[in-house]
Parts: sequence; C-alpha cells; structure tokens
Amino acid sequence: MNVEQTTQLIQLILNSLLMTVACSIVLGRAWVRYSDLEKRLYSLRSLYAERSGPAWVEQHLQLRKQLRHWLHRSLLSYASLLTAYYALLLAVASTFTLALRGLINLPWLIPASIVLFLLGLGGLLLAIGLTLLDLHLSRRPLRQEVLTLVSGGTFGPSPLAGQRPKPDQGTTWRQDGRPLSPRRRAV
Repeated sequence: MNVEQTTQLIQLILNSLLMTVACSIVLGRAWVRYSDLEKRLYSLRSLYAERSGPAWVEQHLQLRKQLRHWLHRSLLSYASLLTAYYALLLAVASTFTLALRGLINLPWLIPASIVLFLLGLGGLLLAIGLTLLDLHLSRRPLRQEVLTLVSGGTFGPSPLAGQRPKPDQGTTWRQDGRPLSPRRRAV
C-alpha cells in the first residue's frame, strides 16, 4: 500500500471507531429508557391487578388505558434499543473489515466496509428517530422527558397510585389505608 491508501484506510478506521462510540452512547441511553419504561409498566400492571372489584371500576378503566399507552411506548423503545444494538454491531464489523484490509490486500474489503458503515449509520439514525417518536408520544412536557432521558432517572409514580375508591361504594379500610377484599370484611 502506498501513502495515500494508508491515509485513507486510517481515516476510514477512525470514522468507523467514531461511529462505534456514537452507537454505544445511543445504545446506553436506549437501554436506560427501556428499563425505566419496563419498570413503569411493571408497576402499572401490579397496580392494575391489585385494584379489582366494583369499588375500582373507574380507576380500573383509567389504568387499562394507561397500560395500553405505556405498552406501546415500551415496544417502541424496545425497537429503538434493538436498532441501536444492530447499528453498533455493524459499526464494529465495519471497523473489523477495515482492520482486516490493513492485514490482507483484498480489494473488496473496503467497499464491504463502506456498505457495513452505511447500514450502521442508517440503523443509528433509525434508532434516534424511534427514540424521538417515543418522546413525541409521551404525555409529559418534552423538557421533562429529555431530562429524564439524559439523567437516566425514572418516570416517577403513577398518577393513580394514591387514589382511593369513592366512599359511597361501601368499602372498608385496613389500618394501612388499603381496602379489604369482599371476602375478608369484618361482620
């Protein structure tokens, strides 16, 4: 290889390494976002299972609507996570192909590496687009969602977490504030 080819190979390797770093950052944030969405979905599912019966009909319907919304967002976040993962794999494969070109003088390795790089770039852009779509579907202010995404924090408690059923429904309460089930009511 002459000096020009070596310089071009080094530039291509640096581009692939930069792409690998960018994919790793996006993958890390997508993983944090997905795990937070899954925690929220788990807490809503347990709240939904806990609140059954005639006293919780209105809240039960609200929780079902919230569950559908959070499930849709969780699936979208999972798709973003997988896309970022595959983009990272393609960027690493591109870097490996370029390193192999430095060792073995096969002319088809550079076009193969460029194809892998472009596929990885497309995957990275798709993962970012899916994350932006998830942010758009959020029912919270964009600033709050972005701060949650950047800080790696959680989404907070459910808006229905502290509610009780209406008192006219004849529910008896435990000392800790939870309703007694119909089977365990004191006579």
